Amino acid sequence: MKKAILLVILAGIVLISGCAGNSMDKEDTIVNEADYTNRSNPGVQNGTIVEESHDNVTDLMEQENATLNEEDHFNASNSGNQEDTMVNEGDTITVNYIGQLEDGTIFDTSLEDIAKEAGQYNPAREYSPLGFTVGAGQMIKGFDNGVIGMEIGEERTVTIPAAEAYGEYDEELVQPIEINHLKEMGIEPEVGMPLYTQHGQVTVAKMNDTHAFIDYNHHLAGKTLVFKITLVSIGQE
Repeated sequence: MKKAILLVILAGIVLISGCAGNSMDKEDTIVNEADYTNRSNPGVQNGTIVEESHDNVTDLMEQENATLNEEDHFNASNSGNQEDTMVNEGDTITVNYIGQLEDGTIFDTSLEDIAKEAGQYNPAREYSPLGFTVGAGQMIKGFDNGVIGMEIGEERTVTIPAAEAYGEYDEELVQPIEINHLKEMGIEPEVGMPLYTQHGQVTVAKMNDTHAFIDYNHHLAGKTLVFKITLVSIGQE
């Protein structure tokens, strides 16, 4: 009888132990699956986040590159436009100008009202903007250089030394001519009188009893010139 009861108790312990083992195995399985799922999901989520983050960075870089390209295009366009509105060597331009000596004496101008005020008005002359090609040798060197970089409507004062204007004064260019020879040509010479030759205007610099000394230097040779220049146009004759 006691042996039978002991066997029943042992069987019950084995049964309970088996149930507990099954329960623990099941719990372990659930925990492992949950743990796996928890470990897997963050991985997927992180992968998704990384991919989304990568896509966002790529989009931002593309947007930034597009913006930079637009800015470069804009800057290049503006640079081109700026070059078109600034004087460069080889450009054909028109300018108004007032030419003065260092003491302020006006010797030439393209402006009629200024010419009249200065007593330099010539009714045979047309007063209008002066046109020339920059760097083509049509103007004195200092004037050519002085207009480089100007913009339409800009006013600039340019001081030009004699070496870049009409040259230094050369005494050897003062040559004597007999007064009688001039009189035979119908000329009564006087000091300071301008004469016109095939080489341009010359001046009677001095005289003695027999000769007049003709100065073949340009009348502005040896002088520093001051020009007030206004750019009127670029690219027009």
